Order: sequence, then structure tokens, then C-alpha cells
Amino acid sequence: MKDDELGTNPREADYLDDYDMPAAINFHEIKGQLANLGFTDPGIADRLSDRILGGTYDFRLPYQENIGDLMLDYSFDIHRNNPDGTLLFDHIDAAIYQPGEDKYFYAIFSPEISRTEVRQVLQKGFNAPFMPENIPDYFDRSRTRVYLKKDKNQNFQRLKTQLNDMGFVDPGLIDTLRTNILDSEKPVVSINYRETRGEAEFRAWFEFWENEKQKHDLVHLEAMLSYGKEYTHRLFEPNITRDKALKLLQEELRRDLPGLPYSLPDYLNKNESLQKKVQIMNTENLNYLQKQLLNLGFGEKLNQELEKNIKSGKKEFTLTTDQEYNKQNVDYTLHYKAGDQNDMYFFNKYDAALRDKEMQQTFYINKGSGITAKEAYNLMEGRAVHKQLENLEGEKYNAWIIIDKENKTENGNFKLRPFTEGWNYKPERAIDKLAIVGIDDEGAREKLMKSMEKGNRHQVTAMKDGKEVKLFLEANPAEHRVNLTNWKGEAQQLEHYKKPELKNDNKKDQKQAQTAEDAPEKKQRKAPKMKV
Repeated sequence: MKDDELGTNPREADYLDDYDMPAAINFHEIKGQLANLGFTDPGIADRLSDRILGGTYDFRLPYQENIGDLMLDYSFDIHRNNPDGTLLFDHIDAAIYQPGEDKYFYAIFSPEISRTEVRQVLQKGFNAPFMPENIPDYFDRSRTRVYLKKDKNQNFQRLKTQLNDMGFVDPGLIDTLRTNILDSEKPVVSINYRETRGEAEFRAWFEFWENEKQKHDLVHLEAMLSYGKEYTHRLFEPNITRDKALKLLQEELRRDLPGLPYSLPDYLNKNESLQKKVQIMNTENLNYLQKQLLNLGFGEKLNQELEKNIKSGKKEFTLTTDQEYNKQNVDYTLHYKAGDQNDMYFFNKYDAALRDKEMQQTFYINKGSGITAKEAYNLMEGRAVHKQLENLEGEKYNAWIIIDKENKTENGNFKLRPFTEGWNYKPERAIDKLAIVGIDDEGAREKLMKSMEKGNRHQVTAMKDGKEVKLFLEANPAEHRVNLTNWKGEAQQLEHYKKPELKNDNKKDQKQAQTAEDAPEKKQRKAPKMKV
């Protein structure tokens, strides 16, 4: 059976007729894929059989092996593209580490990469950092995550050494530090420590701020010493040792409770300490918010006004700006609000409005990221954007989203309609059929795909009847297609711009397109509630 217009195998598409295959055949297909890659351990086949024949919907199949003293953990990601479809082998998550040591290396591999290649890449990544020119092509997909994991691990090791040098060597504290630094995406990380001695309790809070290199630094130590109902606490510089901090607190507490057996040096002025804390936090907070503006596409033109408002100490404030895209002006109002302790400001949301058009929308910022200014414009113009989202349980997933102009939330905002991976929309299937000039140049296809994922109406030059024609492409996940228009904005048919070797299949494609039209419409799985 030939592919349809988008290059989709009908068995993998959730918008055509059902093409259910027996579970046993599905099992043998995936088993064969894994075996061809070199994963022939009988245990893999046994667990795979149990999952598939048992009717498991989506799952990760774990496998472990070792290279000398090094341990390799694999996780084969297997899922269905739609409720009634067959299971597909999507990718391999793999990690290499030495048991008992903190060093490890993690990466994601596409499903055609062999076990031998996976092992080679993992060993190389474990032994020495990858240089960009040495990373194989198939590794590009996970390059960012690999560098991030390695950088975070180095960051953790540096902070662990710093805490140890300060006298904080408790294994539980170090484990908490490891979890927060390696797994957290927060710009500010806080961990705490507690120890008791008789009726006395010593508690410490460590605060780590992300610097301009996206690595966390210990900015201060806040400590408290209590004895019965009496207590004292203060803020310390990040280089103070546990013993010195404890002694200073003991001396302060001893002044109120002369019966405590301590005779220790005096301490720094408390007001100066608190003033230092505010100064540190304001500077770090301002740097972070300015970087956030840059990442969200607002540039640096608001930096001075942002700094002025933060220094004023207002509980909340707004900044206004405008941008122009394709001769369309967009007005933005950015909302900032101080935290509960008035020591940090947060960029919570921004309002966007198309000037001279009755279209406005509020976009929310989640954990420092969200819809960029240009993506907001594209969404309001009716195009789709591909983003990483997060459900209410904190689980991340990828989806195409559009503004649903037929439905609003209680606060009057238009709802965002997501098309998750289960919707099986892959615009590259159409792109690969088009005779686009220069598409085979290095990086050209990737640039086109990234532009479409941002919601852009991307211009290309395509061949039609031996002539070059300018086209504009945009993603249309709702209808499982890529929209093609000419310079006049008139819709164009994909088949008129197909590569020469694919034009002979036009009649068969049209027949299958008719089959798709006649097939009963299938709905995507209900998407989880999300935060963008």
C-alpha cells in the first residue's frame, strides 16, 4: 500500500480507517527491530512479549548491561500513535555510570542506532566531553540535553565540594543537593539541613542562584539555632563554615540565656546582613528577569525600565512595548509581581494585542519559559506553534497548539487547543515530498522545520513544471497537512510541487486521499490539562 499525500503509512495514521494488526505480529516486528540493532538478549524478548500481548498501551522497556566496571542502563520507548494503532519503537534513552560514583553520562538515540554505536557514544561521553565537531549527526537531537546533564553534574560536584569544605557533609543533605541541581529547572534552588543536640536544634537553609552561565552558585546560608522556645537566626556569607555559623548563633543566644555553656566571639551586625541579602537577591533577580526577556523575544529595550521598577520596591508593576512583524504591529503589556517576602519579582504573564484588529490574548509564563513574543503573534494570526508543555502533575510533553477562537476560558481568554504526539501530525512528511530548491543544503531542512515549529509562514522556492515558484509554508495540525500559498495568498496543491520521482504516484495518492475522506473521523486522545 502506497503512502498518502503526507507520506504516512496508513497503519500509523490515526485519521484513516483502522488497520489493526494482531498483537503477535506487532511483537515480532518490534522484536526484530531490536534484534537488528544488536539487542538480542532473550530477557528483552520475554518482557516485550508480556507487555505487548498483555495489551499494555505505552511503556518503557528497561535493559541493563555492563562494560567492565561501568553500568549501562537502557530504556526502549514504545508507544501507540493512536488508541487503536500498533505499538511503535520510538527512541532509546541510555545512561552510563560507575556504581557508587557521582559521574554519569546520559543521551537519547533515534530507533535506527545500533547497540554498538550507542555503547561507543556513551563510553566516549563518559570519558571526555563531546566537542561539537565530533558529535555524530544522529546525536544532534539530544545534544542540548547531554551538555545540560554534564554541566549540571559538574555544577553539582563543585557545590558538593563547597558544602563539604564548609563542614556540611551529611549524606542526606548531599543527596538533596544532587536531586535539586541535576533534575530541577528552577533558577533558584533552596535546600535545608537540620541537626539536634539535646534540647538545642540547629537548622540551615542554603540558597543557590543560577548565574549567567546557567550554573547555580551558593549565594548565602541562612541559619537558626533554637533552645526550647528561644531562638535566633541570621544570614551568612556563602563561605562561612558550619562551626563558625553555629558558634555565632550560640553566642547570640547565650546573651539571652546566660545559663548556656558557651563563650564565643561576637557576630556581625544583623541589619547589615539583611541589607546584604536584599542587595544580592535584587541583583540576581534583575539579571534573571532580563535574561528571561531576551529568551522570550522582547530584547533588551525594557531592561532600564525593569531595573527602575524593581528598585522602587513596588508590589507589582507592568511594562509596555510593541513589536512589528510582517507590517503588523503588536502591543504587549508585561505583568510583574513581587513574591510573598517582597525579595523577588516574577514575570507571570503578558497581554498581546494585534493593533487595528480585534484580537488579543493573555499568555502565561511557567517556570521562566513560555510562548515567545513572535510565537504569540503567529498564534493570534491563526497559525500553529510546536511547544513543550507541562501538565498539572509536572510531566512534560510536546504538542502543537493553536488558539481555539470558538472557545474561551472564564476570564475571557481564548483556549489553547493542543495536538499531542498521539495525534501523529508530522509535517516533515509533506516537506520531504516537495521539490524545494536548496532543501538538501546543510542545515536547510532543519531550519525550515524549526521555523514552522515557531509558527512562522516560511518562504521557500519550489519547482513547478520546470519553473521556480515562491511558496509560503505553514503547519496545519488540525487538518493533518502543510498549508501552501503563493505570493498572493492563494492556496496551492501539494501534488503540483512534488519531486519528479513522486509525480507518477499522483493517481494512487488521489485514490488514497479519497479513502481518507470516506473514512470515519477519528478523534485524538483527550489531552491532559496543561500549563504553557
